[in-house]
Amino acid sequence: DETRLQILQMIAENGEMRANEVMDAIKLSQPSVSRYLGQLTANGFLQERRVNGSKAYTLNHDRIEKTLKAISAFLLDRTKEA
Repeated sequence: DETRLQILQMIAENGEMRANEVMDAIKLSQPSVSRYLGQLTANGFLQERRVNGSKAYTLNHDRIEKTLKAISAFLLDRTKEA
């Protein structure tokens, strides 16, 4: 999903971001941003912590690396078979 990728890119560029900062940056409603952040956290791409009553998010580098390696292996193995 383009919006989830946009959120990951923003957090990669800016470091830790709070939910309201993400919401302001991508101009989506609070429920939409919460849903996207929840999906990314549930899938392990983001790590979440509480900061002064709000949630802050950082990239989970290990999960992203493992996902990229799995995609690469899958695609490269497919091209070797062809």
